[in-house]
Amino acid sequence: MFQQYSAGTASATVHIGATPFLGVSVSADQQFSGVSGAAVQTVVPGGAAASAGIGGGDVITSVGGRAVTSANSLRDSLEPLHPGNRVQVTFVGQSGQQQSVTVTLGSGPAA
Repeated sequence: MFQQYSAGTASATVHIGATPFLGVSVSADQQFSGVSGAAVQTVVPGGAAASAGIGGGDVITSVGGRAVTSANSLRDSLEPLHPGNRVQVTFVGQSGQQQSVTVTLGSGPAA
């Protein structure tokens, strides 16, 4: 792994470059209101998620076509991406309606 990192070569377990940031904190619960996904607790004002209309109480169910079934799978879905990438995020809003939005990822803190 160190050789990959030193060479600047990304892989499934090595992320090179800035960390992508959606701008949400999510619950560890895997289900919220009967929907499986990552339940959004808070949204960073002015962040990528807020700008796309994702709010607290929504449940993220996919990112970039990858199913999101938990907080961990949300992190895993974002891992191969980079700040500035545009990605489709599907979520179930508080009204129970499924929505899809295109989000431009911000730059986040190092993980």
